[in-house]
Amino acid sequence: MKRLGIINSWNPGKAVGTIIVRDVNPPERFFLFASRVVSGPEPSLNACVLFDVELGRSVLPGKFPVAVRVEVLGGAQ
Repeated sequence: MKRLGIINSWNPGKAVGTIIVRDVNPPERFFLFASRVVSGPEPSLNACVLFDVELGRSVLPGKFPVAVRVEVLGGAQ
């Protein structure tokens, strides 16, 4: 199931960041790796993204699940 979120942190030097999904309570956060982007412009702060969540990998306490098949829609909210 695709999720819609916003890039709320982005480090272009390391090509990693985080996505936040605010339409759930509490908001959910996911790791974003540039290598997982399949379409759209370069990831940037506040850009909207559509993504799937990596399945089959357990998430350690204090860590975020990984976003996969990320489509950067662009724009800032």
